Amino acid sequence: MRPAGHPPKRITLSMSAAQGLLHNSDGYHRDDPQFSGPVTTREYLVDDVVGSSVTKKAASATLLVKTSVESAKTWFVVGAAIQTNKPFEALTFIYYHNTLDQITMSILITGGASQVGSVIAQQLKDADQNVIIGSRSGRVPQGFESVKLDWMDDSTFQNPFKISGIDIKSVYLLLPPGYVDPSDNIKQFIDIAASNGVKRFVLLSGSAVEKDAEFGISKVWKYLDEKKLDYFALRPTWFIDNFLEFHGKDIREHDEFKSVMPNAKIPLISVAEIGRVALKVFLSDKNERTDQRIIGPELITYDQVADILTEVLGRKITHKVVTPEELTDYYSKALGWPLNYAQFLVQAEQYVDAGSEERWWGNPENINGKETVREWAERNKINFAPASKV
Repeated sequence: MRPAGHPPKRITLSMSAAQGLLHNSDGYHRDDPQFSGPVTTREYLVDDVVGSSVTKKAASATLLVKTSVESAKTWFVVGAAIQTNKPFEALTFIYYHNTLDQITMSILITGGASQVGSVIAQQLKDADQNVIIGSRSGRVPQGFESVKLDWMDDSTFQNPFKISGIDIKSVYLLLPPGYVDPSDNIKQFIDIAASNGVKRFVLLSGSAVEKDAEFGISKVWKYLDEKKLDYFALRPTWFIDNFLEFHGKDIREHDEFKSVMPNAKIPLISVAEIGRVALKVFLSDKNERTDQRIIGPELITYDQVADILTEVLGRKITHKVVTPEELTDYYSKALGWPLNYAQFLVQAEQYVDAGSEERWWGNPENINGKETVREWAERNKINFAPASKV
């Protein structure tokens, strides 16, 4: 419907001009001056019309225009008139001019105020990208627009695509923590997003996750690949930031953190480094790869992390090795995670202690971060201060 105050205008193209326009346009080409045959869609420009698409069907035509944020002028087409039962000499497009209703191309960050998602959102914002954060609870970083999105409630999956003036072009996918396999829900959302014009998906996976495995993340990754969508799977090793996320309370209150990893050597990576990789992936016209591992600049044990925290914080921090049962109990009771998810994480730690992350060290195909554990600890030392001293 044409808004009030914007009277229709007309532009008439001769038959030869119309044919030339169609023949030289981007997209699919069909040499059909009668506009007959199967439906064909193509992208093209006409005068000040930007981001246009033509749909040809039988002997009728409709011109649909989508706003381009690169243009100061926005043209919307409300109809098209052509001769219907005989060859015609001209095609008349009816359009109107509207400078008010701009569409803002945006990137959707799922997972609310998650570690990586929050960092990616800020880095995108700093790069002058518009960001919408999908959140179940509404808890999002200050200064960002949010939309209700709950992975366990498919009635919310259309919400990001109903925001007035917003066109989602890319999505960051974070599977919900606490669920071992929510892949069916995520795949349903991917279908909805793709049908609403999303062009790129960036999935947070993991260094040890393979596309053809039976993990929930693997199933989502494989689905993106099978659907032949434009996607990239971020594959970071273990986060340095987990010493705050998982162990921060224990370090602040008891000067210790727990694990089942007495021997593991891990090329720990900071979330900030992962964010920088994601930023490049989102902003690139085309990514040459669909996945890449991201590791830190040093192989380090948890005992060594405890020594570094001791030096940086100025008090003795201890790495306490516990049994799998004790750690499962801690994750499920102290952190409130479902029992099966806590067991899954403890099992993952046991794999790491057996060398599952150390094996990536020295692989030339990795993306190698630069921030060391010591540099990260210096940057975050205030967050480890005991509550009475904050």
